[in-house]
Amino acid sequence: MRWDCLRRYWRPIPSPPNAPRGPQGAKAVMAMLVSAFPDFDIKIEDLVQDGNKVVVRSTKRLHS
Repeated sequence: MRWDCLRRYWRPIPSPPNAPRGPQGAKAVMAMLVSAFPDFDIKIEDLVQDGNKVVVRSTKRLHS
């Protein structure tokens, strides 16, 4: 996964309690999901930008 595309203040919505912001937070969330669900997969469906905001629509699934 490309972590360099995330800004330092990025935060997942909803975010886990006390989750750090930015790439470190994204890595922590993904590590938690992959450790709990090894066959976890995310497919990016759409990326929409409006000014300084970006919205991601994705599909998440388990392969088992």
